[in-house]
Amino acid sequence: MKVLIVDDHDLIRKGIRLLLEHFPDVEVVGEASNGCDAVTLALKHHPDVILLDLSMPTGLDGFTTAKTIMDELEDVKIVVLTMHDEEIYVQKAVQYNPSSTVLRPF
Repeated sequence: MKVLIVDDHDLIRKGIRLLLEHFPDVEVVGEASNGCDAVTLALKHHPDVILLDLSMPTGLDGFTTAKTIMDELEDVKIVVLTMHDEEIYVQKAVQYNPSSTVLRPF
């Protein structure tokens, strides 16, 4: 499985990469710190899964990034990473992918 990691925090990206490297069937094909780079890398590498932060301070936000990528790569799965727990964020994320499953923290 090819994975793209998108988060504006280096420490978060590096930590996720370290965790994923323990799985032999997972290949991290790239890391991006903003939405524009995420779109470029997604179109280049065609990942199976994108781990995507919603809140990125520069360029495209996570919602716009997700929509842009999903318009081009219809088979990609996006896992949203966010610190926000407000219902509006969940609703907006599901709006872009109505068949998605929402996992809520306890």
